[in-house]
Amino acid sequence: MKYAISIISYFDILGFKDIIETRKPKDILNILKRFRYMATPDKELSKDLEQNFFNFSDCAVRTTKVLSRVNSKRPVGILFYELLDVLHIQMELVNLGIFLRGGITLGEVYAEDGFIFGPGLVDAYVLENKIAKSPRIILQKEVVDLISDVPALRLWYHKPKEELDYIKDLIKLDSDGYFFIDYLKAMNTEVEPEDYFSFLVNHRNNIKANLLRFKSDSHNFEKYAWLKDYHNSSICEMKQGFFKSFGSTKSKLII
Repeated sequence: MKYAISIISYFDILGFKDIIETRKPKDILNILKRFRYMATPDKELSKDLEQNFFNFSDCAVRTTKVLSRVNSKRPVGILFYELLDVLHIQMELVNLGIFLRGGITLGEVYAEDGFIFGPGLVDAYVLENKIAKSPRIILQKEVVDLISDVPALRLWYHKPKEELDYIKDLIKLDSDGYFFIDYLKAMNTEVEPEDYFSFLVNHRNNIKANLLRFKSDSHNFEKYAWLKDYHNSSICEMKQGFFKSFGSTKSKLII
């Protein structure tokens, strides 16, 4: 028995304690069912890529072996696709008013037969619990740099810069030096324009509601204040023509 070098994604539902205290058991169960369904890797792909999934209450952990049988023969771009998968998980849950916080690392982990442990898991937990703080899923700082040094992380025919360009379309650098999954930007190419616009409106409304709800709770207010800044900066970077096509303007989507 030994550890396997893996991509480890560790994330949970932001403010789950508040959800427990304010929602009915049936509603909580529906949230957790949706969370687990979205976070579970595709059954067939998970076999090929030797992925494992662990879920406890509002916490989910996904692991992908870097040197799986398939990826060792012809690398498929496992880092890019894990980021894309997690991005879609965020998109789906944000539409339900559920925000995630988490960390993605590359490290040693044992993830077999229902057991998971190892230094890589600890690193992912620390990212989620101690560093992310806001509703964002951040990457271990070394992960992006390793794209050049570890060919198994990128698509087999991609040069390092080409792979990095694809990955940087999914992430954004925050003020503390950590990259996080930039779902607001990446969504633009993942869904139809009308769905994207509706998502942005829903995103704005959810943030406004939570800022109002937690205005006397500085701990939680700060998390949604970060989300407000992320939302507004993303809207400002978009072209005005996109909003005009839906009879709106940038200013109407700004919080």
